[in-house]
Amino acid sequence: MLQYRKDNIDDSSYAYRKTVTMSIQPEGENIRKAIKWIAEEEKAGSSKSRQQLIEAACLNFNLTPMEAEYLARSYKDISNSP
Repeated sequence: MLQYRKDNIDDSSYAYRKTVTMSIQPEGENIRKAIKWIAEEEKAGSSKSRQQLIEAACLNFNLTPMEAEYLARSYKDISNSP
């Protein structure tokens, strides 16, 4: 992920430096784990609805709002396909 860091060069001027932050997990790993978990729960015959499983997965795997929306939309597309 690319970020900008504000560095104080002297008392009156600043410079913005590009910094790259590395995470421990590859990007998208949490959503992969969430999808796998939902599939395993459904296969095991969970009494929860798919929406409840999606909400639980979002919390359990700390998904960002964008990832949560993607997950919900993906499952909606799967259930609407012939």
